[in-house]
Amino acid sequence: MRDPCDTSDSCVVTIRGAIADGCRITVAEAVEGQQVTVHGRIAVAAVPDLRLALHRVVDSGVGDVLVDLTNAEIHDSTGLGMLLECHHRARRAGRRFVVTNATPRSLRLIRALRLERSLLAEVPPRPARQPASVSSLSA
Repeated sequence: MRDPCDTSDSCVVTIRGAIADGCRITVAEAVEGQQVTVHGRIAVAAVPDLRLALHRVVDSGVGDVLVDLTNAEIHDSTGLGMLLECHHRARRAGRRFVVTNATPRSLRLIRALRLERSLLAEVPPRPARQPASVSSLSA
């Protein structure tokens, strides 16, 4: 059986068992590599199938693999670990695996494990902390 993602056209891969709507990814050729859009929850139930789909993307192309998480959430460490494993696989293949448009919740998870330099194209600035007021310190 021919893999639908082996063409230069875009394809959609539905991941079973993630959530009621399912987790799905869309793979499209980009100018310098491939654009992967993930929809749904990246959690333990979706990881095995999502990993296989991302491995096919990494192994079948050249250039950057840009993973757009605009419509996806990383819900647990299993999902985050799978993205990091795919990043390492891409590096071994001479490619970059870059997470783009991560939600604030996903960014917090990535930052908590100090993975922003590995997974993000641009490291977004951390939220500024408010300095303590002088009057509250002298009381």
